[in-house]
Amino acid sequence: MKKLKCVGAEFYGTRTTLFPALKTYYFLGCQELIEWMEAPRISGEVVVFPCLEELELRYCPKLRNAPSRFPRLKRLWIDEMDNNFSIENISTQLTSLTNLYIDHVKGLTCLPEGMLNNNKSLTYLQIVNCDELTCIALDVSDTLHCLEKLKITRCIALDLSG
Repeated sequence: MKKLKCVGAEFYGTRTTLFPALKTYYFLGCQELIEWMEAPRISGEVVVFPCLEELELRYCPKLRNAPSRFPRLKRLWIDEMDNNFSIENISTQLTSLTNLYIDHVKGLTCLPEGMLNNNKSLTYLQIVNCDELTCIALDVSDTLHCLEKLKITRCIALDLSG
């Protein structure tokens, strides 16, 4: 799917519950993908990905927009992105993450404020090769009490000493 540019409304169809059993979803190597749209609201509430637990967005450098409603998402992997808009968009409503991997995200200067604060069950956090990252905004005493493993490497602008 190297030439895929948009995942639009036609992807979802017309049902009110979409992908009811899907647990794992990968977007890998979609170099031209720019937008992954939210499901359209046809009539009433549309439930999308109600069982999705694992989402990987890897090697999709042009992706600028993605859905934000993943009620049971536990594992999120974001790798090789050219800006942080998609991270902010995806993370606005997440509350169930246990594992978060961020690698090679150009333009990411600070993790979105709610990303860590809203995910109280986060046990594994890995941030690698984010050269422009300067801050990780969170209240450590309140937020990361379940954290078992933290890996921050090759984030050359990040200063954790102060």
